[in-house]
Amino acid sequence: MAAAPHDVPGIAIVHLMKTGGTSIGRALSSQFEPSECYPRRGEAARSRGQKVNPDQLLDLPDEERASLRFVSVHMPAWVVGAAVPHLPTATMLRHPVDRSISHLRQIARTNRTGSTLDELWAHPPIRRRLANYQTQVFAAESSSYDRRPRSSELPTDLTEHQKTTLIDELIAAKETGLDQPVELDERSFATAIERLDTIDIVGTTNDLVGFSTRLAERTGLPLATLGHENQATDNETADSELRRRIAADNELDLALYEYAEGLLA
Repeated sequence: MAAAPHDVPGIAIVHLMKTGGTSIGRALSSQFEPSECYPRRGEAARSRGQKVNPDQLLDLPDEERASLRFVSVHMPAWVVGAAVPHLPTATMLRHPVDRSISHLRQIARTNRTGSTLDELWAHPPIRRRLANYQTQVFAAESSSYDRRPRSSELPTDLTEHQKTTLIDELIAAKETGLDQPVELDERSFATAIERLDTIDIVGTTNDLVGFSTRLAERTGLPLATLGHENQATDNETADSELRRRIAADNELDLALYEYAEGLLA
């Protein structure tokens, strides 16, 4: 497709995982030059984890980041604001129980074959990041950001148990887009609300058409009727007890989701 005209401002998407943003991203990124998009296209960018690793985006030269016109990343919201402040922003939220189950299914399908959804939710490095995940994405602060170490950079004096624990944390960070879990309280929840209020276009997964329409109006780019891509193809479901536990662990996300729905009322 032809590149977008230069008077189109572009867009930066805080892409909350498993909210339906993949189809939006593909439709938009195809209308910009490859050099204007982040993550970069191709297998090399995927293998380097550009979509989830803040280091690589933040470390781009200032002029290169200033030239970006389409960004869609699984990173804390502050990263997007710091990296590409020249772009309008968008995000889409999903009911936290359904989002969490979808995320667990993806992890089981792609990285932890044989693990049940119950086992994954009980696994501390995953659970700490997926419980109230959407609130964590918006509550995370730059002051608590730690650059992600590479496995080759691990301290040599660690015990085998410490190495295993640290590597498991790194894997969970990649699976969820959260380097460090955020300790949430009333103050951090208020921060999440404040940061969500700064997003130019907010949507929810149950109104994908409305979200894409607002995106098209803001960017000036044509967006066809969109469906959901990157959906799980397995048949594993969560029973009522797991759904109850997930809901109990996502009280702040439920409140954040209700707030987002109120913005659209």
